[in-house]
Amino acid sequence: MKCAGCLKTTKEANITKCTSITCEKCFCTLCVPLANSAEKKKTWKCPDCSVLPKTGSELAEFTNELRNLTKEISSLKLQLEDVTKSICFCHSRLDEIVASLKTTDKRLKVLEQRDYELTNLKATVARLEDDLHNQRQTFANNEIEIIGIPEAQNVTLQHSVKIVAQKLGVELKDDDVDYIMRAGPRRPAPVTERPDEAQGMCRPVVVRLLRRYKRDELVQASKSRRNLSTTDLQIPGVARKIYLNERLTKENRQLFREARTRSKKGGYAFCWCNNGAIYVREKEKKPAVRIRSSKDLDQIFRPAASTAE
Repeated sequence: MKCAGCLKTTKEANITKCTSITCEKCFCTLCVPLANSAEKKKTWKCPDCSVLPKTGSELAEFTNELRNLTKEISSLKLQLEDVTKSICFCHSRLDEIVASLKTTDKRLKVLEQRDYELTNLKATVARLEDDLHNQRQTFANNEIEIIGIPEAQNVTLQHSVKIVAQKLGVELKDDDVDYIMRAGPRRPAPVTERPDEAQGMCRPVVVRLLRRYKRDELVQASKSRRNLSTTDLQIPGVARKIYLNERLTKENRQLFREARTRSKKGGYAFCWCNNGAIYVREKEKKPAVRIRSSKDLDQIFRPAASTAE
């Protein structure tokens, strides 16, 4: 017979047979050393048949453990589903954020382009305004401004201007003049008898000349004679000084006024205009500095605190 343990053929007298009803396995004496024990052979069972079944308590405990394990697996499955939903939601939100960022990026690029265009437009407008102002000043360079001629019914502007030119030693003909007029709206009559205040209430007289050299003659002549008054013009009443200046645009008049004020405070000896350009000079033999804007004045006349620093 063949041993179920070592699978060797052996004699029937030297075998031990499993006593289980459903088992027919046989083993040699080397695998099962029970040849001299007849009693044990009657009850002996092979290893496969000798495994005892689990008791009822062990089975219940195993079932409970299996049930708990199943619950834990179910809980983990639910948690995994929640995590999966959260991940899906995060992906969805991330897609929305990415789309929003793309839209924002496009808008920023549009705004940057508009900002660039706006900067260029501002620069263009500033340049055009500067050009327009220069053109206005160039147009005004053929004009002079006479201050101090009173506004009275017996005062004729054409006649007064000719006398002013005559007193300055300049021949002024009718064909030299384009027009003569008062500048600005009419002012109310002064309530004071002080000549200087009354003079300030008179609107300046603007004389536009057809030739630049004639204007230059009048301006140059006025610098050598500064004591001209209404008495020289045969105008009755209190004598008032008459001044002759270059004609400036509104912007240049304001800048010139500011330059004179700050020059006086800053100890500068000279501040003047020449063909619409404004200059300052600290003292004799010092270079003249042209003033084009308030920024130029700020650079020259810095505040005392800044200078101290």
